[in-house]
Amino acid sequence: MTLGGREFTERRAAAAQARFKTPTDVAHFAAALLLIVLGALMLAEGILGAMNGSTLFFGGVNRGFEFVMGLVTLIVGASMMPAAK
Repeated sequence: MTLGGREFTERRAAAAQARFKTPTDVAHFAAALLLIVLGALMLAEGILGAMNGSTLFFGGVNRGFEFVMGLVTLIVGASMMPAAK
């Protein structure tokens, strides 16, 4: 069954209301999104630095350490994301 525009919008609005019931859910979402973005940037810089030796943000940091910290930050941010209740 294909949903039309109105049905799709109503279902998405109901899903958003179920996910963000309190202001703390919105704060957790914002913090998780920030951690995911920072973790992805650190992960990308770790890979980029290992491949060609250039840096974007951190100059004197071990690339393996930066890769691992980016991966850990990405995992922590994803685990903080609020789920529908």
